[in-house]
Amino acid sequence: MKKHFFIGSPVFATRIVCLLLCFCAWSFFSCNDEYDDAQIRGDIRNLGDRVTTLEAWQQSVNTNIQSLQTLVAALENRNFITNVVPLVEGGEEVGYTITFQAGSPIVIRHGKKGTDGADGTDGADGIDGADGKTPIIGLKEADGVYYWTVKTGDAGVDFLTDENGDRIPATGPKGDKGDTGDKGDKGDTGADGKPGADAIAPKVRIDDTTGEWEISTDGGANWTSTGVRATGDKGDAVFAENGVDIGDPDKVVFTLAGGERIELPRVSALSVGFKDGLDVFAAQTGVDTIDLDLSGLTMTNYQALVAELRSEDGAMDLDVLTRSEGTGVEVVKPTFDAEGRCNNDAKVVINKRVRVKDRKAVLKVTLIDGKGREISVSRVVKLYYDELAVAAQNGTEFTLQKDYISPEPLVIAGKKFTLDLNGKTLHAATMEIRGDKVEVTVKGGELVFTGEQTNGLRLYAKNSALNLQNVRIQSDNIAIAIGSHEKGAELCNNTVTADNLTIRGAVTGILLEGKGHTLEVGNSTIHHRWFGITQNGTVPGSVIKVTNTHISGLYSGIYLSNKTDGDKNTLTVEGGSIHSERESAIEVKKTDIAVKNVTLSSDAETQSYSLNGGGSNGVGYGIVLAGYKSGVAYEGTASFENITYDLAAGEQAIEVLKYNGTAGVEEANNGEKVQ
Repeated sequence: MKKHFFIGSPVFATRIVCLLLCFCAWSFFSCNDEYDDAQIRGDIRNLGDRVTTLEAWQQSVNTNIQSLQTLVAALENRNFITNVVPLVEGGEEVGYTITFQAGSPIVIRHGKKGTDGADGTDGADGIDGADGKTPIIGLKEADGVYYWTVKTGDAGVDFLTDENGDRIPATGPKGDKGDTGDKGDKGDTGADGKPGADAIAPKVRIDDTTGEWEISTDGGANWTSTGVRATGDKGDAVFAENGVDIGDPDKVVFTLAGGERIELPRVSALSVGFKDGLDVFAAQTGVDTIDLDLSGLTMTNYQALVAELRSEDGAMDLDVLTRSEGTGVEVVKPTFDAEGRCNNDAKVVINKRVRVKDRKAVLKVTLIDGKGREISVSRVVKLYYDELAVAAQNGTEFTLQKDYISPEPLVIAGKKFTLDLNGKTLHAATMEIRGDKVEVTVKGGELVFTGEQTNGLRLYAKNSALNLQNVRIQSDNIAIAIGSHEKGAELCNNTVTADNLTIRGAVTGILLEGKGHTLEVGNSTIHHRWFGITQNGTVPGSVIKVTNTHISGLYSGIYLSNKTDGDKNTLTVEGGSIHSERESAIEVKKTDIAVKNVTLSSDAETQSYSLNGGGSNGVGYGIVLAGYKSGVAYEGTASFENITYDLAAGEQAIEVLKYNGTAGVEEANNGEKVQ
């Protein structure tokens, strides 16, 4: 009669006691003989090894159950397999890692029939206990839905049920359908449907007290005994032995231990994409071509290549258009070499003409292989009737052939764009550079920005570069804005270089809003109303270098209002001149400043310095080293060499004023004179 023993169980403890009693009795009667307890020790060690094996197997089964649930979800959602890689442990293949088009990979371990366990212990009436068996978790399809099943002992396969007696599906049901909108010219979209509940995969375990298999159908909150004891090295697995068949190049077949089969298609080795990536593509009037990237295509597995252009919002008359039929989109089919390999020369030509402002559409290109399978790729296309806007979006070079009026704000989104004004004038409401690591060059002509509520040339980007060469800018507001005041932490670290730049009529010449910028201006002229070069006070830490440049206007030529915690600015001014009609030539806060070989002038006949919650105001000085808040002296180093001062306040005027931390009052010379 066979017996069952489990480490940590009363049965196992009983056997240990019995073994010890037997050992003591044997020792009592055989004290003069040499004693060898190797057999008993080996028996105990063997029991421990078997329990450890069962626990490891239990963990493997639960992993396979989770993987089985993922397979069913992939089948329902057409989430096809992209790769199958053998899983090797200790030099032996123990399963496969399965990768899908979407989601995380899964691991499936090979199923293996284990040895039968020992008979159960005698019952109270002397009847033998049942042999140890392993419950087999599986799936069965009914009415198009896969449900969890269980097989215990020699009985048949039963559906697992919940507390209400209902079958448990392997995947969650679909959400309810949303309500239909009210009818009218165009009904509103109904409310979203209620999402389907998440499905729960069953779990198995061995109870360490009873030694019986238990199953949970609620994620491990509650466990139900199967009445079957767990013994043997291993039991039947979720998947049959050699239950993953990868021999078919078009599909992978999974066979469960209960005989059920699941077939999942493999993704074709063919692929279709766009050579320039998936960024928004700008198209204009029928001359824009997009190069396709066809991988794995041969003459034998090619059947067709089609494309369609659909409206994103339904507002445009863009029906499905395929091949080369009329207006919309034209496909240039691939060609093949003498050995049947694709030359990868297929293209799509956008020839839809629009007579309205830019509209978005979706371009979908589909490759159909020799077995009728479809592989598709899509991207957003913006349709313009302005050719300059197209070039700015796509990042090509554009040369003006005549004076040009942009019918809409010009947005530059291409990673690298050069605008050659070619001696002509471009009129626009605004020119905006957007993105990350964008490189833009504007040269050789004039930009005229009209509209008092808009900035002219705005670098609304980060880690980007703007290079201005021989450019004149006229603006009703700010000529050049770098970064963003609202999103200063994000739109930062830009570089603007300007050589032979002329700014006229602007409220402000150049404004730094984001932090961490670099601005270099050389051989230039800035005529302004408020400030020539200024900084929003809440964004610290930029580097400004001005050489051989003439700045003049109503208020300070350079005003850096760094009034927050963070890095200091660095300002270098060498050569040229800076003039203010009403204030001081230069005023800075929290800045390391160096000025050399410069003429600084002010028309203010009296000098005064005041500090308030909104900033500071230095009037009539050449340079003001201001405090960024009351009671905090100027922070930063200062170096001045060979400066010419022309101050209307007279010969006794203070040329450089440094705030020493005294509370600001509107009195002249409130600070210390810097020689």
